[in-house]
Amino acid sequence: MSAAIEPEVVAVYERTDYTLTKFHMQSFFDPETAIFYEIIPNSKSENGSSNDDEIYDAVFIILGSGHTGALDVLGEDGPWASHYYQHGVAQDIAREGYVTYVIELRGYGERAIDAGSGCKADDLICSSVLAAKKLGSLGISMNDLRTDEITQILAWIDSRPYTNNIAVAGLSLGGSLALDQAIVNADVIDAVVIASGISSKLHSPLSMGASGRDMTHCCDVSDYAVTIAPMPAYVSYGLKDTETLWEVDTTHTANMMADAYDLHNQSENFWYVVHEGGHVYDTESVLDFLKTHISN
Repeated sequence: MSAAIEPEVVAVYERTDYTLTKFHMQSFFDPETAIFYEIIPNSKSENGSSNDDEIYDAVFIILGSGHTGALDVLGEDGPWASHYYQHGVAQDIAREGYVTYVIELRGYGERAIDAGSGCKADDLICSSVLAAKKLGSLGISMNDLRTDEITQILAWIDSRPYTNNIAVAGLSLGGSLALDQAIVNADVIDAVVIASGISSKLHSPLSMGASGRDMTHCCDVSDYAVTIAPMPAYVSYGLKDTETLWEVDTTHTANMMADAYDLHNQSENFWYVVHEGGHVYDTESVLDFLKTHISN
């Protein structure tokens, strides 16, 4: 992993249970400015550390698709609040004593791209899709750019004197990007949470590079997922999630991953959860997983 780039503090917000800090970081590979947030809890819980010793286990959340953006994950009010589906999961995690980070993905939220008349006003992903297609025509992958920024921020998180174990988490697109981080930065990441983010019908962002000159385009997300064993991994799907219901019905990915963990004799490190909800986190089981696998 490359050396950490020091970000700029943009704003600090004092909340009842935590301190929320917004950062800007210059992207290493282009003129864009990455945006991310840090939540530091104000008091000790059974799962984390206190401000007295300033050592925390950390959770880095990569948001899912849509202009709801980081505010959705943070549980902060925003212009797309009626469309929120990540429901302030960062708050729930921080209140358990973890220092929590949230990236504003390129193309979404505050970093949304104005597509003019090319998209309907209420379309949550259209402008980002159009931008990705335009970049692709230039030989540039939107997900490569996102992965580069996530890796930059992860390097900074790892360099903090107050972070200990690090988990990366994501829902939907964020889950697929979290999987990629677990693969390419396994020396830094201690556990991964992937909610509705793995499907054998989809290709991993790692296999969607612009060049297409290697063999990774022949693999789907499930093929990549097995390679993270025996790293502690949480994979979930919702029974009301029509986008990934095929995975629930066939247990295709779950079986592949379970076999991989069995080969390492560490089946306890693989958590497979099917919940009653839709395209959302099952927060209670996520917190149980974090408590088991990264808490001091």
